[in-house]
Amino acid sequence: MSDMKDLEGRIAMALERIGKGIEALKASPVEGAGPDAEGMQKDLEEERAAREAAEKAQNAQRQRIVQFKRWVKGLKEEIAQRDREIARLKAVNTELRVTSRALRGANAEGLGNALLINKAMEAELDALNSLRDSDRSELDTIIREIETLVDLRENKEDA
Repeated sequence: MSDMKDLEGRIAMALERIGKGIEALKASPVEGAGPDAEGMQKDLEEERAAREAAEKAQNAQRQRIVQFKRWVKGLKEEIAQRDREIARLKAVNTELRVTSRALRGANAEGLGNALLINKAMEAELDALNSLRDSDRSELDTIIREIETLVDLRENKEDA
């Protein structure tokens, strides 16, 4: 119990010394403290403004990254579509070659086979349709790329 009273006394004396020290500081301000404090405040405001500008730039960069990721995703989808179109075009052209070879063989033997002629015409039409679809897809891709570039330029001009 005496230890508690001893500790309470020591704490009370320490608080009293702290209070006297604070009063002494209030009574005698340090010379030159004002301008330094103002300078520090100005520096702090400049740092805050610089930090805010950096955060805005970082957010703009993040938005550009998101746009770029969307663009890359679109390109990957277009590549996959092109791969499918190429595979279809190869298959149709292979069928056209086989049918044309058979038609040439029949014509060489003097056998004009209407079924072979019809198959050859169908294969040729399929090849032309596939080629047209491929060209259309390529044009659509070019148009999307131009639109993307225009959008990026407009966003850059707005920033």
